[in-house]
Amino acid sequence: MPQLVWTCTPDGSCDYLSRQWIEYTGLPEAQQLGFGWLEQIHPGDRDRTVATWQGAVERGTNFDVEFRIRRADGAYRWFKTRAVRVRDAEGRIVKWFGSNTDVEDLKRSEGELSIRNRIAEVMLATPDEEMYAGVSRHRPRGDGEPLRRLRIHRRGRGARRPDDDEDDLGQVRGSREGDRLSAGDLG
Repeated sequence: MPQLVWTCTPDGSCDYLSRQWIEYTGLPEAQQLGFGWLEQIHPGDRDRTVATWQGAVERGTNFDVEFRIRRADGAYRWFKTRAVRVRDAEGRIVKWFGSNTDVEDLKRSEGELSIRNRIAEVMLATPDEEMYAGVSRHRPRGDGEPLRRLRIHRRGRGARRPDDDEDDLGQVRGSREGDRLSAGDLG
C-alpha cells in the first residue's frame, strides 16, 4: 500500500503507524506515537496542521489537509492527509483512521502549470508591438529564423490559412531587399 496509514484514539493521540510510515520516516514507531509524529511535519506546516487536527478532534469532523513530511533522508515531500472518525452506537468517537498520500509530483505539476498559465496571460495581454519589437531590430539571417518567428506569431493569434506561408515568405523576401520587418508587418 503506497499510503502511510495510521490510527488515533478519540483524543487525537496516535496509537498506530503503518510499516510504510516507519520506513518513510526512518524512525521507530515508539518515538512517533502519541504526538511524536508531529516532529516529522515540516516546521512551516506544523502549526497549521496541529490547529486543523485539534479542530477536527474537538468538533468530531473529518480531517483533510496537505502538509510536508520529512523522509528518512531529510527531504520533505507533500502529502494529502485525510482522517475519518468511527463512532460507537451512542455516537461517541472510538477511533480515528487516517492516511497520507504522496502528492509531491502533483504539486510540482500544478506549480509548473500555474507558471505557464501566467506567462500565457502576460503574452495575451501584451500588445503585438511590444511583444515582437525585437523582430524589427534584426535583419533576416537567411537561416529561416525570421520566418519561424512569424509562424510562432501567427499560431499564437489564430488559425493559419493555406496561403500564410507565402505571405510570410513575401515579408521575409521584402526585408532582404533592405526593408526591416516592423511590428505592423507581423499581423
